[in-house]
Amino acid sequence: MNLALAVGCAIGCALVLVCEARGARRLVRGACKGGASACFVVLGARLWTGDAYSTWILAGLALGAVGDVLLVGDGKAAFAAGLGAFLLGHLAYVAGIATLVPVGAWPSPLAALPAAAGA
Repeated sequence: MNLALAVGCAIGCALVLVCEARGARRLVRGACKGGASACFVVLGARLWTGDAYSTWILAGLALGAVGDVLLVGDGKAAFAAGLGAFLLGHLAYVAGIATLVPVGAWPSPLAALPAAAGA
């Protein structure tokens, strides 16, 4: 079942790309984005183990799905709300990682500079 959901996620992402490339109407793009995001959330829920890590990751996936749907909306308010949902989702991912690796053991952000310079 998890493999089928993962394939569904991939198909949903492909549909999003096709919708964007063909200039599909907002409703169609929203349905494609919402469907793909829902697959990720359902897959995360199926893999949820009840521990803090998987709870934070599932929260991040759900917030990302909310952000995707909000960004389909029109105007600055929809954009700001979608951006806020994505920000909270990424903070949830960081919180999840922090349950596995204590923050004090994280590498310095300066360690990313060589990678950023090469980009």
